[in-house]
Amino acid sequence: MKSMNEETRQTIIDHATRCVPLWEIARHVGLPLSDVVAVMDAHNATLRASKVADVESERLAQRERLSAYLRGLYAEAADGDPKAVAAALTAEARLAKLLGLDKPPTDERGPADIHVILHPPKPRDASGNT
Repeated sequence: MKSMNEETRQTIIDHATRCVPLWEIARHVGLPLSDVVAVMDAHNATLRASKVADVESERLAQRERLSAYLRGLYAEAADGDPKAVAAALTAEARLAKLLGLDKPPTDERGPADIHVILHPPKPRDASGNT
């Protein structure tokens, strides 16, 4: 790829965001089409990374807010206040969904089968021995 200055890069991005065909942009800036494509690929990768960071930042903020709501509701919900219980359950459901806890575990083959084997405790005598 030919060396290009920031002004040329910005011209390419500006034209592409206005839906100018890449071959036309290449002709306009005097660069090979492959260089224009490379600039746009790098720009798109930066946008994707930025969006992922924004989503993760929002997810963290929501998790903190929901946790604060639950802490505030805990005493009243524990005392049995029906409105507080309903609000706490709603916040917990939203938090579970946000964290992906509302779905069964999966692996690359699909939903995992989870089998829990319960072993009843062995009877103990009066001294606590089995």
